[in-house]
Amino acid sequence: MSENTFKFSAGITLFNPKLEEINNVIKYAGVFEKVYVYDNSVEEYDRSSLNNSSVEIISQGSNDGVGKACRIMTEQAKKDQFDFIMLFDQDSKIDQDNIIRIIEFIEDRKVDATIYCPQIVFDKKTDIVKGGYQFVDWCITSGTVVKLKDYGESITFDDNYFIDRVDKDFCYQIINDNKKICQINDALLYQQLGETSRNGYSTHQPFRHYYIARNRAYFNQKYGKGELLTMLQSFRHICIIVKNEPQKIKKIKMVFKGLSDYKRGKMGHM
Repeated sequence: MSENTFKFSAGITLFNPKLEEINNVIKYAGVFEKVYVYDNSVEEYDRSSLNNSSVEIISQGSNDGVGKACRIMTEQAKKDQFDFIMLFDQDSKIDQDNIIRIIEFIEDRKVDATIYCPQIVFDKKTDIVKGGYQFVDWCITSGTVVKLKDYGESITFDDNYFIDRVDKDFCYQIINDNKKICQINDALLYQQLGETSRNGYSTHQPFRHYYIARNRAYFNQKYGKGELLTMLQSFRHICIIVKNEPQKIKKIKMVFKGLSDYKRGKMGHM
């Protein structure tokens, strides 16, 4: 391999995966030199198809959440002297052609950024920007290609985000460090937003509202945004639940539980 060629790896967070999601890992193994799999599963499943020389499974025997999974995979890729790692959620859908578009864009070296990301398509109503690239302030973690030279010290994944707000925190660090996030418009990744759709609004299971509320409060405290903002955002959150969500009482209780646990310093798994 010439010194002018970048080394690309992939990192995939799994949690009780379905067969289709396991097959995605095998598909990525055909594109990347190394695929790190952080297995958060708490149920048994057939792992035999993951026995591939380019697949490295990392597991602590527990569900450690997304923030820790991303941190450990990214640190391991940097330790193994890769230049980039492309991170995936198990339910994201991106084909090989789109992955190659991203890799070729990076290898072209015309744009220097800490993150390169595809354009995310959440549903049929998503307005797709055609052609070129643009600098953005935020992108979801899945599909993100992290330049490992920039990772560490001021830009890291935070274990405290079990799920939710991992991406916002990471991107916030990048922008604060005067670095760039580049969206490649010709590369598309399809991502499900929420668990179900109701009147065009993506609803969430009760436990997600717990993490949304708790992690938002933690994020605001971490970056000195003040308790008043957390109160206003939490009030808006409850109003959205009342207007759009089923199981309203249960989900509102989860918001209050999230805020209460944050104040008690309880992070990690609920």
